Amino acid sequence: MANIVYRWKKPELTVTLTEGGTLLPNTTYYYFGFFKDLSNTTWVYHMSHSPMSDVSTFTTTSTHKSVSVTWQTSGEIESFSDGGDGTTIVTSHLHCLTTGNKIIITSSNYSGTYTITWLGAHTFRINKAFVGDETGSWICKIFPNRAQTIQMWCDTTNPFNSEGVFVGAINKMSHGPYVSAYNTNPFNITAPYLVTASPTYCTWTGYIFPYPQYNNLTRNIGKPSIIIDEGTTSIATINNLIKEYEIDEYNIITNNLIKLTAHVKITTPNVLTLTSYTIIQECCTFQWEAMTLSYGVGISNKGRQRAIMKYNVSNSVVFSDCAVDGIPKPIVGTTNSFYMDLNFSYSTFYLEEYNLYNSKLTWTSPNGYLKNSNIYDFYLYLVYYYDNIGVQPRTLQNIYIRYRSYDIMVYSYSADERQCYYENVDTSRANNRKVITYAGTLANLEQTSFYFMRKFTTQIVDTNNIPIVGASINIKDDKNQSYNLTSDENGYVVIDVIEQTHVYNNLNTYYENFELTISKNGYVTQKQYYAYGKLMSDALNNNKIWLNTTPLPVYYQDNLIGETNEQELIAELSAENFKGKVNNDVLSGKIT
Repeated sequence: MANIVYRWKKPELTVTLTEGGTLLPNTTYYYFGFFKDLSNTTWVYHMSHSPMSDVSTFTTTSTHKSVSVTWQTSGEIESFSDGGDGTTIVTSHLHCLTTGNKIIITSSNYSGTYTITWLGAHTFRINKAFVGDETGSWICKIFPNRAQTIQMWCDTTNPFNSEGVFVGAINKMSHGPYVSAYNTNPFNITAPYLVTASPTYCTWTGYIFPYPQYNNLTRNIGKPSIIIDEGTTSIATINNLIKEYEIDEYNIITNNLIKLTAHVKITTPNVLTLTSYTIIQECCTFQWEAMTLSYGVGISNKGRQRAIMKYNVSNSVVFSDCAVDGIPKPIVGTTNSFYMDLNFSYSTFYLEEYNLYNSKLTWTSPNGYLKNSNIYDFYLYLVYYYDNIGVQPRTLQNIYIRYRSYDIMVYSYSADERQCYYENVDTSRANNRKVITYAGTLANLEQTSFYFMRKFTTQIVDTNNIPIVGASINIKDDKNQSYNLTSDENGYVVIDVIEQTHVYNNLNTYYENFELTISKNGYVTQKQYYAYGKLMSDALNNNKIWLNTTPLPVYYQDNLIGETNEQELIAELSAENFKGKVNNDVLSGKIT
């Protein structure tokens, strides 16, 4: 474990014509390549990569229409020093190697093949006793650092213009954007390239930044990964690594600004709040889950298919120009605004207090919940997968959606039977009615039912604000649904009723005109009426229903003479003459 920047030297390519193949005969081809790192420190749809190799050419013949490509990286050695215990420390500026890489050293006293141990950005250790200081060089013919594959571009036209900007066809890459490429040395090119993957997924810097000011990024730096997993992380920790690995031309931290083109993943647990910062990600991922951006701005630009913005936000604004997988998490009780599309895929999420503006929320295989959130000027897209069968959890709770012709779009991968429950979903439509539309194969939704529930808690109390235990609450609607509830030991009752159902082919049933009857012996029965569920919860949620005690009966008699038995006389009494006795002290009330 170490704080490190994974970056690479550019590959050095050598091409040899070989017999056969289907490249065009007697034709000059341009080519270049770069190493790819698809490890999980970056995330799906993203890659780290080396700077590109120099652009070179080869010319086919009528019989030799394929090539064999060998590759290596190399570096100069500035010095050797004693590493102790029979080892030597090698200093090589920005060697871009890691522990386990095998290299070949050429020098007066250290020539040979070694498996190195990484020490720092400019040093590594070899298992050879120190002889003396000198200079030398090294080459590496295996994938350096954490690279796993090498990707090529090859076509018959020069892919760069006079300003050094990439203008070639992106489908002339050897492989798709976020898949493995060549993993042998050498490898062969036997046919013209024609990648069918959508270029919108491509995150190679030469394609993402077709501007002269980014030429050095594409040709000499590439897209590194900054990994911090030890110590106490601060802004200085990141900045020091950026400077040590000499990637500070395009990764800048200054005056409450963090601007990045390198991927960042920080896993140290120390909590840090960045106040009034602006974080700008340019086609890179940023993961720092112990950090909170407070009163700041987070921006993901050129995120392509998926932006990764994994940190906390407090009273901040977050923007993204594409869907977001790694999602900024609001601190509960703070107000944050999100201008982005959110994409939750095949995982359990527990998300609260999102205010989404002009942003689509896509949730595949929904589990967990999204609650206490608002979606303005877009719809919610729910994608049910093969494992979403039977009764589904209430994935939506206390959600407001404001869109045009519909509120929720649903898609199903399978025709399984399922019942989808949502709780307190509100819209701006009349009577709070929800509109569902479909995507994909409609027949897959024939056995899916949707239930919109209205759930809230209220309290039954008397006129002295004392909770009434065991009060009966009966709720009826205009579809003859009936609910019988009882208040608990603190007078509380949880009301959970259906307000709308939806089944295949846009068949909606609306449960409205609710009648509540609240009763208890010794209290006056009360009735309340609500046109639809939201009106009922708005009036009663976290509120109280007061019941009046039943008035005691009044007995009036001019003359009350005789004996009154046990439990017979409990009332207010009015008598001109009162004679007799009451057994067992059961006379109570007011006597005038």
